[in-house]
Formats: sequence, structure tokens, C-alpha cells
Amino acid sequence: MGIKYTFDENYFEIIDSEDKAYDLGFSYADATISYDPDSNTYVYHLMLARKDKCHLAGMLARIHSDFEINDFMKLNTFPSGEQKWVAVSAITVCSKKFVSDLVDKGCGPRKTQVIRLPTDKIPEHFMRHFIRGYLDGDGCWYLVYRDRKHDGNPKLDGSVSLLSNKEFCDDTKKWLIDRNIIDKAVVAKKKKAEIFYMRCTGLIQISKLFHFVYNGATIFLGRKYNKVKDKILCLDEANARSAKHTIFSDRYDKIVEAYKSGASWSKICDNQKLCSRSALNKIIKKEGINHQFPKMMVATAKNRIDLLIDSIYSLNYFYRKLKLAGPLYKSWIKRAIDQNRIEVLRSSGDTLIGFMIFTELKEKPFFTLQKIFIDGKYCHNGHGQELLDILKQKATEKQRGIQVRTSKNNERAISFYKKNGFTETIDPIKKQKKYESIYLTWNP
Repeated sequence: MGIKYTFDENYFEIIDSEDKAYDLGFSYADATISYDPDSNTYVYHLMLARKDKCHLAGMLARIHSDFEINDFMKLNTFPSGEQKWVAVSAITVCSKKFVSDLVDKGCGPRKTQVIRLPTDKIPEHFMRHFIRGYLDGDGCWYLVYRDRKHDGNPKLDGSVSLLSNKEFCDDTKKWLIDRNIIDKAVVAKKKKAEIFYMRCTGLIQISKLFHFVYNGATIFLGRKYNKVKDKILCLDEANARSAKHTIFSDRYDKIVEAYKSGASWSKICDNQKLCSRSALNKIIKKEGINHQFPKMMVATAKNRIDLLIDSIYSLNYFYRKLKLAGPLYKSWIKRAIDQNRIEVLRSSGDTLIGFMIFTELKEKPFFTLQKIFIDGKYCHNGHGQELLDILKQKATEKQRGIQVRTSKNNERAISFYKKNGFTETIDPIKKQKKYESIYLTWNP
């Protein structure tokens, strides 16, 4: 007669605590699930290296079980083809309810290629424990000191990564970025393996992710945590010293306040000369500031025409270099203003950010977008999109399309217009020797 063991078979029925979320994440990474309804066989198997045996004991305690932990030797085959006997420990749970609840949470047989981030199965505030569990099972924290080439002094470098299928990696990356835990990560396929990885680099990002998953945690794989915790603490102290050293303490708070209130990089670094751009970037990342740009005001600007013309002319470096073209360029801008064919974007401080010039000919069923230009200091903040949306609205109201011409080598512009629904055609007549004109058209 077999020995009967006791345990909480309803443990994974509802994920409503840190320990359940963590153990689910760890099971996603390392457990083996198998079941056969015909033979009524339902098995949960978790095997770890012998040095992590205490981690198995912790899980047994959480499910209130008196299961035995089995110790044995296992022959491992490494990617190089080398085989080696390793000491392992394992637990096995045979329970239909226990296994069925895991399958319901997305952790089923042959799960490596099918698991997804279970955001619909776990409450938002427990997701960090699930991610910690997965990282403890199939993740890697890598921090190492390397000698700098120019002075030989040691510098901390590293990464954090997890292994899974592409969809799970993409979902995890998006979830972390959406919550400002990390800024970016790489998802790619491992060489000579049907598995993907998500890798996050950059010491500030690694520190933020570490604190997100470990702060206040009561359950974790001690081996991985102890491996990096001291280096993370040293890193935090170094970041704080670096930021304070770069910016005198009397200016540090002033810079943070100015950036939070919406001051641009140009105003802080170039006009007020409070700090360098690299130092400001360190402060932004250290403080975790989400910059709010001042609300932009759009106007056709019939007033102060001469000043407006000079402002627009001063923005465009290309025409300022071609001094002979200056009067023609200014005349072109003036005609656009007189004919109400220009949209100007200004900040709340009345600073000119950019402009857009277009034409509307009766014989053509579309607006022609002649020029859209944003001051380099304000690029990559959605201002070009803001101007284009204004023209789209005009075109929609008049049931007309929009057409723009650009060089086939201007990949950045082509990508921008295509993201906005423009389709591409090549001008069959006006072909140049080096550059071929490309027309892109948008229809409402």
C-alpha cells in the first residue's frame, strides 16, 4: 500500500498572494506538466540543482505538503555535446485538481513554445512576483566589472535576460516598458536553438528592474539574489554620487523642478546653462521623470508677418546656407501666409517650433504638402505628427486627399508618411540621375 501525502491541492485555484504568483512564475519557467485524462494521470514535476534544494523545501511548505524531496544524479547533455552527471533534487505532485488549475493559468504540457504572459490570470499588483519567479527559473542577472581601455579602472557592466518563446518575450517587454520599469529591451532568437530571449542592458535599467521585482519580496531564489544584490547597491550609490557630482547640489533641485514643469533641453542646457545634456539625461533617468511638454498652440499667423518670415527662415539651415536663395525662400513663405496655406506651431512661450506649407489646387483632388519642418531642438516629440494631423483634418472636411513628394533615399520621411496611411507611387517623368522622386498619397 502506497504512502499517502497531504498538501493543498487548491493552491493555484486563485492567484491572490505573493507566494502563489511567484510559484506560478517559477512553474512557468521550470516545472514539467503532464496529464492523460484517459488514464486519469496528472503529474507536476519540478527538478532543480541540488544546491537549490532549500527552494523546493520552501515551495512544499507553502502548499502545506509533507512530500519527500528526491535526490539523484542526472546525466546532462550540454549544447557543445559534452555530457556530465549533475546532482539534482526534485518533487513530484500527482493531483488532478492541482494540475488542472495550473493548466487553466496557462501552464500546461510542452509549454515552452505556447506560454503567454498571463496578465488576465493574475492581478496587476501581483505581476511583479510572477516575473520574479520566472526570472528565478529561466532568467539571468549578469553583472561584472571590466577594466576600462583608456585608464584600466574597473567599470560595472551587465544585463538581465529571460528565455522563452517570442510572444512571451514580446509581451513581457511591452508590459515592463508600458509601466516605465525599463526603457527598452532586445528580443531575439538564440543561435542554434528554437528559443528566444529578452535582454535588457544599461545599468540604470537593470537597477530599476531589480528594485521592481525584489523590493519588499519575501520569496526568491537566494542564489541569484545574493549574486547581484551587493553590486546593485554599489551601483545605486555610484549613480547618486555621479549625478550629484556632475551637477552642483544647489542646481540639482532647480534642474529637476524646471524639467518637471516642462522646460526644454535647450532652455535648461543651452540658455540657462544649468548643466550639460549628458548630465541632464542622467538626472531624468535617476529621478524617473516623465517630461510633460508645454501645450502647443497652432495658428495661421497672419499677424507679425515680417517677424514670422524671419523666424521661419532662421529655422531652415539649408536655405540660410544658400544665401542667394534667401529672398526667393522668404517670398515663398510670404505668399503662403497671404494665401492662408501655412500652419505654424508655437510653444506656450511663443517660441516657433515648426511649420507646414501646403497648396490646394481646384484641378487636383488633393492637397499638396510642400514642406513640413520642425526645429531640431524639438524633434522626436510628435510635433510633425501634430502638423500632419491638422492637414488631414482639413482634407477630410473637404473630401480631398494629400500628396507629398520626397526622395526615395529619404527613408525616415517615407517611414513617417507610411505610418500615417500614405501609399507610395513613383513619378514616371521627373526622374533624376541620382535621386528618384517618390510620391506618397493619403486618402480619407
